[in-house]
Amino acid sequence: MYCRHLSLLNFRNYVRLELDLAPGLTVILGENGEGKSNLLEAIGFLATTKSMRATNDREVINWRASEDQFGFARVKGMVERVDATTKLEFIINPTATSASKRTRVNDVPRRTIDAVGLANVVSFSPQDLELVEGAPAYRRKFLDVMIAQVDSQYVRLLSHYGKVLTQRNSLLKRIRNGEARVDQLHFWDIELATAGGFLATERRKTVARIGEISRGLYPELSGTATELQITLISNLEIDPADSAEQAAESMAARLKEVRSRERELGATIIGPHRDDLSMLTDRREVGTYGSRGQKRLVALTLKLAESALIQDRAGELPILLLDDVLSELDGPRRRFVLDRIEHSQQVILTSVDIGDLVGLDSNLESRLRVKDGILTSEGNSHRSRVDLPLN
Repeated sequence: MYCRHLSLLNFRNYVRLELDLAPGLTVILGENGEGKSNLLEAIGFLATTKSMRATNDREVINWRASEDQFGFARVKGMVERVDATTKLEFIINPTATSASKRTRVNDVPRRTIDAVGLANVVSFSPQDLELVEGAPAYRRKFLDVMIAQVDSQYVRLLSHYGKVLTQRNSLLKRIRNGEARVDQLHFWDIELATAGGFLATERRKTVARIGEISRGLYPELSGTATELQITLISNLEIDPADSAEQAAESMAARLKEVRSRERELGATIIGPHRDDLSMLTDRREVGTYGSRGQKRLVALTLKLAESALIQDRAGELPILLLDDVLSELDGPRRRFVLDRIEHSQQVILTSVDIGDLVGLDSNLESRLRVKDGILTSEGNSHRSRVDLPLN
């Protein structure tokens, strides 16, 4: 699959942009802060319906939009798959504290959740180090984004789980304060366990698969015989062979066991929202004991495993977004990553240094330079159209 066309309006520092893209490699050169990462963020938005970097959709709206006649941001793209062409469009309107979002698929209004996974993207950036040394929330998000792109049921149940969890936590606080009855938990326990059991089994299967892929990748990438072990840390006792229904029953039983503790805390302490990943080399946790270089290799291994898993599940190569990744790698590791990119795969690569592009000419479709949200072509063979910002 590939993104054939990208259209932006008031997205980050792109006031207006119309860009044609081709399969294969597109390189975007530019200094830091000029808009390279913003372009990749927009392509990622097409796949996940969210920003990879923002905590709030409002953050992606160009700060000048309030002075502009449009007053909103738009991300629009044309995605080509083996069996279909899909037009995706997201309109982001600012609200008092956040933003609202309208979604259209093939010019038809749709729920945003229904657009997740219509494009598949794997994003690499230096910030991926947080996968190894950051908080558990980063690793849960990694799993959720990966699975959501290839499983529509997972998307819906993940959303439902989050809403139920919020309601249940609110009820637990009211019970603790004597404002609600304990028997009111029964309905929310069933809802939480049903959704949580499905999420738990899907995560367990996914982690088993990326662990298998990573065991083969890491020794090649690191140039050592060291094996990387990746496992799911969960407070649910679920057998790998358990169905989602069996996992739900197990979770419901655990919720009953910890009910008194949850009432004291006013919070739900059992379920997938507490999951984490363990990453071991030589039986030592990489996030705690690994060097910065080792952590970077483990994060890169996880991303390569994600790409392989999405290809397995979707039947097509995902779009790769490489945000200034090559500068973080030495020669052999850089070559390893580039060798794994197939010529038919769309890759959007950003770099500050043109020296990072050595050896890429055979797969290069387009080379662009960005400065202050304006793209210009640099002797590339593929044409792009750019509308200049209104400044």
